[in-house]
Amino acid sequence: MRFLLRPAWLALITTVTLFVIACYAVLAPWQFGREADRDAQSLLSKLNREHAASNPGDSRLEGRISAYELAARMQLSAPEVMNISKEPPKLAACTLSTTR
Repeated sequence: MRFLLRPAWLALITTVTLFVIACYAVLAPWQFGREADRDAQSLLSKLNREHAASNPGDSRLEGRISAYELAARMQLSAPEVMNISKEPPKLAACTLSTTR
């Protein structure tokens, strides 16, 4: 383990540690609020509609756009659906006992 104390290794360890901290602080998905999610979704919707308008009559494109927008809405609502903290205590106890 002594080799980790060499200057090259110390520099590498420091760099990796700083990168991990930066990723955690800057790129963590929970840092983005609901407003940012809605803004991103509305921007993508606008861009999709513009692209669909430039390709009129392509029903497959409309279908793909609709499917992708539905998938995005489902992914954004997943945390709310999976949150059982608001459930009544009896139901929470039943849920926890069946998952073990």
